[in-house]
Order: sequence, then structure tokens, then C-alpha cells
Amino acid sequence: MDRIGNGVQFSTLAMYLNRQSGLSIWQFGLGLAIGGVFGLLSNLVFGRLSDR
Repeated sequence: MDRIGNGVQFSTLAMYLNRQSGLSIWQFGLGLAIGGVFGLLSNLVFGRLSDR
């Protein structure tokens, strides 16, 4: 149930932010993708630093 709720929440939030930001769907999607990649990379970097 938690995964279904998170999926609905994230997709609804993305549609809301897309309408409020005034960006095209491609620009908004690209921004989310870049943010996701940087989030993943920062988790790896900070996880490695905290292990030391």
C-alpha cells in the first residue's frame, strides 16, 4: 500500500509542479532526471566518505 501511495503522490506532485512552473514537459522531465542522477551520485560520494 505504501508503494502505491508513494507512486500516486509523486506522479500527482510532478503534474502539479509542471503546471505551476510553466515549463514544458520535456524541460520538467529533464530537470527531474538530472536531479535524480545528482541525488544518486551524491549518495554514493557521501556514503563512501562516511564509511571512512
